Amino acid sequence: MFYAEITRPASVRPRRTGVPVPEETPESPVSRSWSRSTERAAAILACFSLEEPRLRVSEIAKRLGLHPSSVYRYLEALEAAYLVERDEEFGGFKPSLRIVELSAVVLRNLEVRRQALDEMDSLRDELGLLVNLGVLRDADVIHVAHAFPAGWPRENMDVGRPAAAHATSLGKVLLAALPLEEAVRRVLSAGWRSYTQHSIQSESALRAELAKVAEAGHAIDDEERNIGIVCVAVPIRAADSKVAAALSVTGRADSIRQRGTDQLAARLTKSAVRISSRMGRSPEMLAYL
Repeated sequence: MFYAEITRPASVRPRRTGVPVPEETPESPVSRSWSRSTERAAAILACFSLEEPRLRVSEIAKRLGLHPSSVYRYLEALEAAYLVERDEEFGGFKPSLRIVELSAVVLRNLEVRRQALDEMDSLRDELGLLVNLGVLRDADVIHVAHAFPAGWPRENMDVGRPAAAHATSLGKVLLAALPLEEAVRRVLSAGWRSYTQHSIQSESALRAELAKVAEAGHAIDDEERNIGIVCVAVPIRAADSKVAAALSVTGRADSIRQRGTDQLAARLTKSAVRISSRMGRSPEMLAYL
């Protein structure tokens, strides 16, 4: 077994919900009340994660600084909308299958994913490596598609699973497409989240790495997320020339190094160009790497 299981490192700080509990605003009482209720319901939903798929009312209340009775009322409303359901054995709540339906809506309408799937399958068949597609959210890369080679374990490789962007080749490519100060700000705001001893853990190292990625046109995860695993990634650009996603291949460190990271990046770029073309990039603008 050459796959190193992806786990949540002990040094990772608690997951931010990304939805602040709202404060009072000078709006009308009615609109303010509706806005506050909507934002609090969203904050409650955002508390659930892959690491914490089930939560008790008291846990959510403590996390958000709300009264348990208020949290329970919001959960009842979310339950009526089929967004959460009770977990009687656990004694709390969990997201319902309606969330799966909504995630399917998001994935089906993500153009870069639609245009990339066939190309990803071709890369997998040609190289025998795991192929990944990711997009950026704050300081995380969100995996939106995988093409698995035969024998590759699928545990902890869920679509939608976030990872610290600065510790992955996909994430580095996406961060490098941002203004440098913006990229650094995002990573510092999320905090250093180390998966292995090779993960970037300082601002100076981050700045140097993003400058290197921007110049080379591709990024490498050299055992930074999983010991013994190396990834190579390149950007995919939309019709407006902005980086829309990143495409990567993943394999055993010895296999990737034997093939050559530059050679793999060049092969990935050919696929990225074709995907970009399908997204509306004009031929004369495709030589972006």
